[in-house]
Amino acid sequence: MLKNKPFYYRKVLLATLLFIITAGGLSLYTSVTSQAVNNSILLQYSNKQSSDNRLVLIIDRIKCKLFAIFGKNCGQIPNPVLSGQGLTLNQAKTLYKNMNSEEKQTARACAVREIGYDGLQKIVEDIKQGSVGEDTLNIVIGCLQDVKNSQQTAAAFSKGYEGELVKPAVRNPNRWAVARCNDGSPFAFKIEKPISNKTDNWVIYFQGGGLCDDNALSCAERSKDTPSIITTLPGSDGRKYQVIGNQGIFNHDPQINPFFYNANKVYAHYCSSDVWSGSTSTLHQTSAGRWYFSGRINARAMFEILKEQYGLDDSNQNTKIILTGGSAGCMGANVNAEQAIQFLPNTAIAGRLKLVSDGCYIPNFNNPNYPLGNSDDSIREAIIQAYSFWNSSINSKCESDQRKIGQAPGSCFMGSVLYPYLTECGNKGLCLPNLVQYSSIDHWAVTTHNINPKASSANIVLEEWRNVTLNELANGKINWLFSGGEISYHTLLMKDIGWKYGPKGGPTFGELVNSFWEEEAPQRIIFGNP
Repeated sequence: MLKNKPFYYRKVLLATLLFIITAGGLSLYTSVTSQAVNNSILLQYSNKQSSDNRLVLIIDRIKCKLFAIFGKNCGQIPNPVLSGQGLTLNQAKTLYKNMNSEEKQTARACAVREIGYDGLQKIVEDIKQGSVGEDTLNIVIGCLQDVKNSQQTAAAFSKGYEGELVKPAVRNPNRWAVARCNDGSPFAFKIEKPISNKTDNWVIYFQGGGLCDDNALSCAERSKDTPSIITTLPGSDGRKYQVIGNQGIFNHDPQINPFFYNANKVYAHYCSSDVWSGSTSTLHQTSAGRWYFSGRINARAMFEILKEQYGLDDSNQNTKIILTGGSAGCMGANVNAEQAIQFLPNTAIAGRLKLVSDGCYIPNFNNPNYPLGNSDDSIREAIIQAYSFWNSSINSKCESDQRKIGQAPGSCFMGSVLYPYLTECGNKGLCLPNLVQYSSIDHWAVTTHNINPKASSANIVLEEWRNVTLNELANGKINWLFSGGEISYHTLLMKDIGWKYGPKGGPTFGELVNSFWEEEAPQRIIFGNP
């Protein structure tokens, strides 16, 4: 972490990286002002470049200058597979100038979801050690590209949709006052519905963005570095707008997204830091002060309102739903699937409630030299502690069975433990169709374990992680699977470039989601591994 580094290098390197992000339109640190950026030496350097230069090439050259500071040689950054390649510097400047506060928050949340809230510090560490985190830089650029694409194309479709911001605790404090964020402000979600081209299809998406438990990951650092994800969304309950976004499964172009372009879309704002699992309404002491961890309560309030006020109709035989989320939001969909079925029993029994898990499978990796985050614990031990810290609820049958065999109920966060309870039918499981997307070298997971995500046969610990993950994903209970391994990435569902990602010859991830939706024969797509 930066706190262990000399102040001078911390200041120089962090300022340099803040320029890279801010000049590209991704304001990950809102305290950096436009005036400060305009006065920076690196911006003067960038202004000398042709406006046609791609942003990734700008970053490549800046990387070489950073390497020179430490007397290191610099190679070329390879063409990014999952990045925003194609964005020019002028486009980036225009984008940044035109971004409103919500768009900045969207970009910031994307970066947090993909690389963690200490992701920039990790890049600084990589540079200090002489090897820049290329995949991490590409992922950040990809977040910028997402915002650009949404801005550029959403206007073409916005007239056909109407959206609303919903804050349950404000709308009915007698019923939902306990649906709140870490700081006590009201939990919020957005809903968007087509005006004329109406449908019974729904996409309910839980936002991700890391977690904190004051063991592996500090709540004080989360509060300082990403304050927007511990509090409510800006705007009042009932505020109107058009579209939520225009990327991936939320894309409104029927040519790109034929099955979900006009779906009723729900975007649940993540502000509980507990992977949507906290089930109490009491305050907890944290390193950032007294916080609420009410993610599961927030999810319940959302399901209730959607059913009572927005036409999520379980009695309608045409109602068809994808319940999903990215990263911590992916876990949110998994741990709240049981609640969803309570509100939608007929839809679930008919197989029309489907689960897409995007970037949250937790493998049982246990290398004592590479614990989770700042802890000394394996991922299993750390997540069990987090379960108690948050007063979590995950899956009642799983938790009960774990207690019966003398295991901690928090073990139900682990992929090999939880997934049978999601997919198996009968007395044990929820019998939900489930598509799992998880890279064999998932970027957020490996970097949070302080593992270099650069794929190489010489990277022994990364290959150890890959082998553990692939062995678990071989589980026959996972019928639908998409797992790439040639580069380290995290989530795919909410990005156009992720929607189009896949092995040579296909299928792409988007094509696999479409096949899953259409109830075709299950497919397990595993590619890019040595």
